[in-house]
This record gives sequence, C-alpha cells and structure tokens, in this order.
Amino acid sequence: MKAWITIALASAAIGAQAAELKVFKQPDFDGDSLTLQGDSRDLKGRGFQDQISSIVVQSGRWQVCTQPNFGGDCVTLERGEYPRLDERLYHRIESARVIEDRNVEAPRNREYAQAPRSQRWQRHAANSIELYSRPGFEGRAARIEEDMNTLGRSGLDRRVFSVIVNDGNWQVCSQPNYGGYCRVLEPGQYDDLGRMAGQIGSVRQVG
Repeated sequence: MKAWITIALASAAIGAQAAELKVFKQPDFDGDSLTLQGDSRDLKGRGFQDQISSIVVQSGRWQVCTQPNFGGDCVTLERGEYPRLDERLYHRIESARVIEDRNVEAPRNREYAQAPRSQRWQRHAANSIELYSRPGFEGRAARIEEDMNTLGRSGLDRRVFSVIVNDGNWQVCSQPNYGGYCRVLEPGQYDDLGRMAGQIGSVRQVG
C-alpha cells in the first residue's frame, strides 16, 4: 500500500468504554490540548481549527477530516498514539467524529450494459454512485445505492479507477469498513481518481 494512504494504526479492543479523542497543538502531545467525546462538526469555535499536530485516541474509532462537517480528506484513526500527524492532516484538521463498524448487507448492486456516458448520467439520476474498473468510465461497472462496507461482492474491490456520483455526497475509502484514507466526492463525474485509483475498498453516503 502506498505510504501516502496510511497513517500508522494501533489497534486494540474498544470494549464498552466511551469514545474519547485528545488533540494537541504541538507534536509529541505538547502544547494546548482538547478532549473530544463526541462529534465535532467544526473545530473553529473551539480554537483548534487547522492547529492540530498530534493526537491520542483514548478509546473508540475516530474519523478526522480537513474540512468542517466531515468533508475534504478524511482518515480513520484506531485507538493509539499519533505523536506527529501525516502531512495530509498536520495543521489541517477541522472536524472529527466517532464512527462504528457497520455490517451492512450488500446493496442492490448490478452490472449493466455499457452506454454512452451522457446516457448513463441521465438514466441514473437517483441517489447513487457508479464505479468503473478503468479510467474514463470504461470497463466493468457497478452501481451502488446504499452504504457498502466492503466492495468484495461488487467484483470491483481495489479495481475502481473512475466514478460518477449521481446525487448526494459519497465517501470512498481505501480500506473496508470505511478505514484508511478517505475522500468525499460530491455529485459529478470523476474520469480519473488519481492517487485513489485502484485503492477503493468501501463506499458510503455522508452528509
């Protein structure tokens, strides 16, 4: 796995303990600190917007994002210590929330005959995301209408290179269960996913 995708994770059993995240303005858990015990949609009002350098996940599983309301680049952090954040998060975090593993049944995915891109766009105006195994909306395709914590059953696991978001905001993540490196995609056509090409392991609706 490419280094830019991953932040070192320290896994441990969560048990019944309430989720708690402690953030620091300086590396190595120094400087002003703030303890979160629930979702924080915008850290600006708490004086920590774009100032977080290190994190301790005391308990639970957390997602930290570079924009308010859990937008932008998002990364899932397991319980553990993070003395200096990856450059994609260093002094960039603006929101954080607790996330849970959800064993969601495979949605009504289906492959369908390839059609011109404009026709596909008009035909599938419902809240859904279309995944393609090649850049430019070519190759094998699957349409997803609900959260999917693993793409294994779709036949496209780790082989998604372009995406069409028909409606709603969708989060695509490099690991199953919405872990690893995540990115939120708004409605539109993404003919090349760039750094995330061939890396997607789960998708879900957000916002």
